Amino acid sequence: MAKAWLVEGAVDVEKIQQALDRVVKKWPMLAGRVENTSRNRFRIRIPLGALPGGYEAYTFTSQDSELPLSHYTPLPIPSFSRTLPDTLFISPATRKLALSSMGLSTYASKDLPLTHWHVTRFPKKGEEYSCIGMTYSHGVFDGLGSTFIVRALEAELVGREWDIPGPAMPMEPRLYENELEVVLRNEVSEAEKARGKRGEKQESLESIVARFSGMCVSGLWGMLLYMVRCLWIAWREVPAQYGVIIPYEVHTKFAEELRREAKAVGLDDARAGTGDAIFAWLLKTVYTDTVNPVRRNRTVGMFTLATLRNEWGGKLTSYPHNCILGTSGNPALTAGQIVALPTHHLAHTLAKARLSGSRLTFVLLERGHERSSNFAGIGPLRFGLSYLSEECTDSCRDFQNGKL
Repeated sequence: MAKAWLVEGAVDVEKIQQALDRVVKKWPMLAGRVENTSRNRFRIRIPLGALPGGYEAYTFTSQDSELPLSHYTPLPIPSFSRTLPDTLFISPATRKLALSSMGLSTYASKDLPLTHWHVTRFPKKGEEYSCIGMTYSHGVFDGLGSTFIVRALEAELVGREWDIPGPAMPMEPRLYENELEVVLRNEVSEAEKARGKRGEKQESLESIVARFSGMCVSGLWGMLLYMVRCLWIAWREVPAQYGVIIPYEVHTKFAEELRREAKAVGLDDARAGTGDAIFAWLLKTVYTDTVNPVRRNRTVGMFTLATLRNEWGGKLTSYPHNCILGTSGNPALTAGQIVALPTHHLAHTLAKARLSGSRLTFVLLERGHERSSNFAGIGPLRFGLSYLSEECTDSCRDFQNGKL
């Protein structure tokens, strides 16, 4: 995955690198390396202490563009425009890796740093801009988890204190278990004991899947049909990536107005967030002109994600790795329903969908993946990332060179 920023002015590349060095020194996990411990099980090996010479805590590249930013997009940038080329945010070497694979297996086999940074500056007078990109593996961080890195860098750049995510500092040279896996496994164990005392059977994978209309166990034939359909849509509709600029004051006020409207009609059992509000508006915009009866009755495929960081009394508030609950086909809405529903009702429906799953359901779905290689799902337990921290001696260099 990649995060991208377009910044006004030509940034000082040296100051960014210095700030990143300070972040890594305070948060040594970012200097770690992924290693494979067994099938689909990985951990991060963390060097403690001063890093030896030649050890890359991250990759960092930069360049000055010979072309102005106006070559890629009109200036000032319009509210709705094509996204900038990813080559402005990702180095050629990282892009080459991304086109092949940047999964955890690749990170482990190629001994890759966890983050890859690239800066493209536009020095033309009067059009000074900078593109900053951070690329990382989704197997290590999810979207919210990556923001911990960004906030830490921002804090270092302005000289502000920040809280270090993960285990308490300083870390000890030992094995750290995956925090999310521990709390989930404990919850499953307690739930199974409670069912046993009540004389109930454990809920089967099939019954869980049945509760999510768009989720199913799909074989190879189903996957091939899905891929063919995607290729057909890409050829017929010619989709493209666009960026929508919405000022902070606009989307926060819009979300507040939708929440007030929903509460006025009794829809107060789920609080619509800013993301729900924006996505509801986008859906209404996209499907407003859907007048064909056939298309109006077609179900719109959606994938709902919810973070688990606020569960268990906030124990995982600063957990930086994958910590999300995802369900496909939820909510199940047709194009006609999207058009008919008021925006505040649609935003409430999206918010409620994120609350429809449970932590226990998530664990059982992950177990289903372990039993079936054709089961469609993504979750934090898939990789079970743990930490192995060690004093950084010559072994750090040996590990980087693949000798251990």
